[in-house]
Amino acid sequence: MIGINIGHHDSSVCHFLLESGEFKKLEIILSERVGRRKNVGGFPFAALKYFRKVSPQQWAGLKDEDLVQNCFGEHPRITEAEVDGRVPDYGALLQGFRLHKASSLHNSKIGFTPHHLSHAYSIFPVMPFERALIVVSDGAGSEKSAFSTADLEWDFVEKNREEGREYFSVYAFENGKITPLEKFFSKQWFFTERKLRFSASFGSHFEYTAKLIFNNWTQAGKVMGLSAYGKSIEIKDMREYLLALNLEDFKIFKSKIEFDSQSEESFQRSANVAASIQHHFEVGMLKRMKELKEKYPQFDNVVLVGGCALNGLFNMKLVQSQLYKQVYVPPFPNDEGIALGCATKLAFERGDLKFKVAPIETINSYYGPIHNAVELHEDKVPSVFSQFIVEKCEDVIERAAGLIEKNQIVAWMQGRSEVGPRALGHRSILCRPDIPDIKNHLNNFVKYREKFRPYGGSVLKELTTEYFEVDDTFHSPFMTFCAQVRSHYREKLAGVTHVDGTCRLQTLCEKQNPLYYNLIKKCHEKYGLGVVLNTSLNLMDQPIVETLEDAKLFFENSKIKYIIIGSYLIRKNDEI
Repeated sequence: MIGINIGHHDSSVCHFLLESGEFKKLEIILSERVGRRKNVGGFPFAALKYFRKVSPQQWAGLKDEDLVQNCFGEHPRITEAEVDGRVPDYGALLQGFRLHKASSLHNSKIGFTPHHLSHAYSIFPVMPFERALIVVSDGAGSEKSAFSTADLEWDFVEKNREEGREYFSVYAFENGKITPLEKFFSKQWFFTERKLRFSASFGSHFEYTAKLIFNNWTQAGKVMGLSAYGKSIEIKDMREYLLALNLEDFKIFKSKIEFDSQSEESFQRSANVAASIQHHFEVGMLKRMKELKEKYPQFDNVVLVGGCALNGLFNMKLVQSQLYKQVYVPPFPNDEGIALGCATKLAFERGDLKFKVAPIETINSYYGPIHNAVELHEDKVPSVFSQFIVEKCEDVIERAAGLIEKNQIVAWMQGRSEVGPRALGHRSILCRPDIPDIKNHLNNFVKYREKFRPYGGSVLKELTTEYFEVDDTFHSPFMTFCAQVRSHYREKLAGVTHVDGTCRLQTLCEKQNPLYYNLIKKCHEKYGLGVVLNTSLNLMDQPIVETLEDAKLFFENSKIKYIIIGSYLIRKNDEI
């Protein structure tokens, strides 16, 4: 089974095999990870070429009806036809790379799953509840015209008078069956010479603001981080508010240096806008969630998916509202999970896939390409890193924890890569959270990010309540919640504490990642904190490292002295 996301961003391919109705082999291949262009969209040529190269027999064995597509906006047939008209060699490329069965232009039997329904089905292998409400909220999904009478949601689409793209959908999830409950559409409101556009969707407000402040609409997550520095105002009419902003007041910054060098007045102006957008989202979204609870009181648990589900500040406020017994956000709520959702829906409707609850203490995000798993290539480390000092470690946990204890920053690469926007212990950069001024050091000399940006932390699940203002039932295994750091720990956890006192945290159970769990446990023994600062293994504006070759390029271009890959410690000099 193959799912294909022809996304406006984050295009991808998902492949899985089934055995007795359960996932036997599941991998999600993100175009950005194999093509090395961050957030790249379009037809996933790079991901499909990779899969066909490493799994030729499985590719050859796929029947035309075993593939299913999703496309941001229009139906994939229309999108591909438009691309074919603009790109003279599009069809030739498909044929030349023997990828034509993945294209709706050549495969009349290829399936289609609407965008929000793909989000909903993406939770299947990582779902901890038998029954829950699923809420999808993002910038925009499928165009209304992309739906047909054959689609599960047709009745809702036909009755809805609004035109445009879906942006808010609600589903009932009961033992694998997904039933649509509500769906909202919105047209795009405005388009300016700065290519700023928005609609009624909360996600589009963040995208507009990201384009305005950072000159990149895909960096909507930065708006949430920046909001902590600003003062919000109440927004009564979002369209009126956004259109009233003077574009001349917001410069286009082409680099970190330019952004960090702007005047305090300029920075504060942007921070105030970010704070207002964040506040408007929190108030509006919480209102909607209260209304949903009143309409569907039979659901004790809620699952958030879509790009808005990455807003850890709101997610935590929803937890604190106690509207639901559990609030859950899967590891890839954004479009990185779309290809998985496409294929899962097809398999479930065929009767080939059975739903099985996954205990939250066991769920992880390590669904990256199987053939790139570190353990399959570990013997190549000495040759790939031959210009550096390479040492085989008998106890890699002891060596890594020892370096971290001594205030060293360690790149850490294990197993298969994470799917989703957060590094969660397989492609991570790690250090102590109590190193003085560590955030500025990382932003200036390691990650090359804007100086306002915060860092997340990984914490042993059993110690979470000691450091953070949460209760024993709280889980955040995928770094999708921002919890308040307890006041008496804010100095010791300064490296992972934002200016508003929050930390975007990953709670870690041993079964989710035994090696990483035991590393943090060893750090706790050595320096008394069961928390490590954890940020993704990449440089700014680059995708997370996928292969040994990617890791080598990162190591050569960063100021990090140590990288651990599998059981190998690689360092740049003899100091240890």
